[in-house]
Amino acid sequence: MPLMVDFAALALLAVVNAINKEQGEQVGWPEFTSAVAAQWSAIPAEQRSRAVIFTSNYGEAGALARHGLPMSYSGHMSHADWGPPPDSAIGPVLLVYQKDNHLIERFFTGCRQVGRVDNGQGLDNGEQNAPIALCSGTTKPWSALWPSLRYF
Repeated sequence: MPLMVDFAALALLAVVNAINKEQGEQVGWPEFTSAVAAQWSAIPAEQRSRAVIFTSNYGEAGALARHGLPMSYSGHMSHADWGPPPDSAIGPVLLVYQKDNHLIERFFTGCRQVGRVDNGQGLDNGEQNAPIALCSGTTKPWSALWPSLRYF
């Protein structure tokens, strides 16, 4: 019986999500964090001290922080007030962005897609099918990029 309730709730959420997408943005956080964690683990251990996780929004950064991954950064809204990564974090950069924001890659070098997020529910939210890219570094130091990465 609980399985039926979950499907019914998901079907209702899909309708509500069409009106106000914020209701469905947390669906799939465990799958999201697992996908990012798998790609973080694939970065060689000797490179992780200078590596950065950069997400497209504050919700993603917060979800990763709650699940034991290294501090992630985002230029989205007030999360940007926490500041940029240190300039010594020269890469690699694990870049997680929403599927319609490929322009973000212009701030990074040597990007290649290494994964994709599947929320496991088929709900079309901002993270469903979001690409995960591994970039070799940034086009400028983080401190110089930060004003361009901030958005509302």
